[in-house]
Amino acid sequence: MGQGEEREIDDGTGSEEREIEDGTGSEEREIDDGTGSEEREIDDGTGSEEREIEDGTGSEEREIDDGTGSEEREIEDGTGSEEREIKDGTGSEEREIEDGTGSEEREIEDGTGSEEREIEDGTGSEEREIEDGTGSEEREIEDGTGSEEREIDDGTGSEEREIEDGTGSEEREIDDGTGSEEREIEDGTGSEEREIEDGTGSEEREIEDGTGSEEREIDDGTGSEEREIEDGTGSEEREIEDGTGSEEREIEDGTRSE
Repeated sequence: MGQGEEREIDDGTGSEEREIEDGTGSEEREIDDGTGSEEREIDDGTGSEEREIEDGTGSEEREIDDGTGSEEREIEDGTGSEEREIKDGTGSEEREIEDGTGSEEREIEDGTGSEEREIEDGTGSEEREIEDGTGSEEREIEDGTGSEEREIDDGTGSEEREIEDGTGSEEREIDDGTGSEEREIEDGTGSEEREIEDGTGSEEREIEDGTGSEEREIDDGTGSEEREIEDGTGSEEREIEDGTGSEEREIEDGTRSE
């Protein structure tokens, strides 16, 4: 059985050092340099190590290595700011930051290439970013007023964006990476607008104003255009231009003017 040992050093300047070995392989070391700064190290003989530092200004730092590859580090700078880092030995890392103003930031990497980041600035605003390591990215923003924005990029060239401004208005944009684009707008009053471009030059637009009125416009990219209007009273109007100079117009009762 091992024999315990304790060693203390006082150099007369106010600095003190203390070392303890309990004979089992465990070691502890404490240092006080007389300025208010203190350092403590613990090695329990199993591979686990712990280190604490206080610099006398209110700042504190703590590091833990449990011998399995896992590491944890905490920092407080005395102003209210805190930082924490965790590595679990599998490649996963987590980092949290609080700056003392209410702002918080969190980052997570799981070792597979996936990353997640969350930010709260203390005003109610939140931001979240996710990358899954395949090229896909997602971003969400809430500004604390009820407004929300979401962006998705799946790494194939396809992108999607959604916006809600907190008043009931919603906007959605889709770009599938082939040249095709789609846009939808709802303004919260019942009005809806939809635009489609398929990448060949063709465009389509639909409008509903919430009163029963509907309008549809089609441009196929060859010079041909078509427009349909329903005003919600049963009246219908249709106009066609075929790009050759020919025009056709139809109104409700089947009469036709050319």
